[in-house]
Amino acid sequence: MCAFGKTLFSASLALSPVAAIAIDEYRLDDEIKELGIGVQSPNTNSFAWLNRFVVQSNHETITAVRLAFGGGPAQSNIANGQPVAVYLWDDVNQDGDPSDAWVLASATGVVQGSGTNAYTTIAFSPPVTLVAGRIFFAGAIINYNGQVLVGSLDTDGTDDVQPWPAAFHSFVASSDNGTPVNPNGLALAQGPVASVSSAIFGGSDDATWMIRLNAPPPNTAQLDIDPNPLDFGMVSVGTVFGPVLVKLENIGTANLDIAAITGIPLPFFSPPPAGPMCPSPPFSLIPSEFCLIQYSFGPTTIGPHAANVGITSNAPTSPDLLQLMGLGVVGPAPGPMLSPASLDMGEVDVDASSALHTITFTNTGTLDWIVTDVQVTDPSLPPSPFTFTFANCSPPPIVLAPGMSCDLNLVFSPYDHGVFARSYEFVGNTPPGSVVMTLKGKGMLFGDGFEVP
Repeated sequence: MCAFGKTLFSASLALSPVAAIAIDEYRLDDEIKELGIGVQSPNTNSFAWLNRFVVQSNHETITAVRLAFGGGPAQSNIANGQPVAVYLWDDVNQDGDPSDAWVLASATGVVQGSGTNAYTTIAFSPPVTLVAGRIFFAGAIINYNGQVLVGSLDTDGTDDVQPWPAAFHSFVASSDNGTPVNPNGLALAQGPVASVSSAIFGGSDDATWMIRLNAPPPNTAQLDIDPNPLDFGMVSVGTVFGPVLVKLENIGTANLDIAAITGIPLPFFSPPPAGPMCPSPPFSLIPSEFCLIQYSFGPTTIGPHAANVGITSNAPTSPDLLQLMGLGVVGPAPGPMLSPASLDMGEVDVDASSALHTITFTNTGTLDWIVTDVQVTDPSLPPSPFTFTFANCSPPPIVLAPGMSCDLNLVFSPYDHGVFARSYEFVGNTPPGSVVMTLKGKGMLFGDGFEVP
């Protein structure tokens, strides 16, 4: 299949159907790709792909572009993480041909879910409001090196808001000479803008790009979760991967009120935030506003793991689900050991201090043990009478290579009579709750024989 002075290549793909799409999307595809298309050149390439739509009444405000990338899972697809820019173009003379199209808005993001039927959402900030009845185009431009599958095509029919004829509603432009396609000059590209039907199928067939647009009705909140699903991949048992940030964004036209975010079972967990994050629900996001949540994966058993995070809001899709998945595998892992793991520091007079006690922590494993903090497991308890210092290593973060040890010196200073007990967790690249020390001591008044019951 030759076009625009260079060769395009495709690969077939057949996957099972997925969940139905929302009614507030402009769309031409049925959500199942049959082809992946990319410039077949070992050089520096630039690829533009776009669909034609007509602005629908009550759906004039475009909040985001959604794209599917690449061909099948085992094929040579555009890499996840590759930068990509999305555009809305106006059809200047309203002839349905993007040769003279002019950019109305753009936004940037990165490739995700390449080789799958999953869509990556890239939002406009602020949203773009168009005029009902006017022809426009939506799509993307990406610059990359080598021969990979980039855009995803559906070859077996249309599913758009206002049906188009069977041909000439999807377009492509490209170059392989190192010159990026100019979004305001598609006709000037090395491979000028042409219909998918003519450029890829020689006019004998047609297909539509898997490009969708979020266009909710006025005063509608809409939640986008990115990435979703969140796949941690293969992680060695006894280690932790993360945290990984997840963006919650309001791509609607009204305030998004998030009422609840459910907890998740181990081995997935949400570590303490290291920076600005989503507040605890309930909270609101205005249109185009986003916040971040973070999750980690710390498998303790071999095999696949999965969980869902439910997000309840005023969006019509509520409750929305964030899918978490990961695979626990055998591999290098730290071997944390505490000696002793439990320590009774005895009886000490109130407002006095005990003798120095020591707990040694050692890495008996095959991977560095990274200790980022030693923190009390129940912060709701009264202040702890136990204090500790690191004797022969620096304060956290501590990196213990296999075979290395460090001493924790502890002192018990009771501020009241009675028994005190606290547990502390060693937090780092080990699964949550897997490395815990327990401390105990008793506060006395007036010495032996005068303890207040």
